[in-house]
Amino acid sequence: MIEMLILALHCAVFAAVVLAAYEDVRFMRIRNNIALAVVALFLPMLVLLPLNEVIAHLVTGGVIFAICAALFFAGLFGGGDAKLLGAVALWPTLHEVPAFLMIMTITGGVLAILAIVLKKSKFLDELKVKNPKLFGPEEGWLASLSRGETVVPYGVAIAVATVVTVF
Repeated sequence: MIEMLILALHCAVFAAVVLAAYEDVRFMRIRNNIALAVVALFLPMLVLLPLNEVIAHLVTGGVIFAICAALFFAGLFGGGDAKLLGAVALWPTLHEVPAFLMIMTITGGVLAILAIVLKKSKFLDELKVKNPKLFGPEEGWLASLSRGETVVPYGVAIAVATVVTVF
C-alpha cells in the first residue's frame, strides 16, 4: 500500500516536471505553482520515510535551493528554474544527488550547444517559414533563438535529470 502511494507521488512529480519542461520551451517561463506542487507532493514522504532520510532530503533541497537563489540573484539562473530545482531536489536520495546534478548539467550543456548551433544556422529561418506554429509566442525558446538570443530552457535539463534519477 505504501509502495503504491510512493509510486503515485513519483508519477505526479514526473507529470509536473514534464509540464515545467514544456512550459519552459514554449514560454521560457516556469509557473510558481508547478514548483509548489512538487514540494506539496513531497509532504506525505515526511511521514512515510524514516526521520534520518527526511532530514537528508530536506537539507539537500534547502542547500540546493539556497545555491539556486544565489545564482538567480547574481543573474546567472532563471527564477523559475531556481524554484523548480529547489523543489525537485527534495526527491532524490543522497546517493542519487550526484547523478542528478551530473545528468542535469550535461543535459543543460547539450541544450546550450544546441541553442548556439540553432542560433548560428539558417535552419530556424527555414523552419519558421515552413512551420510558424512551432515558434509559439514571442517569448518561446525557438522565437528567442530566431531573434539572436542565446537562451536555454533549463527546465528541460531539470526534468530529464529528475525522470532519470528519481524513477
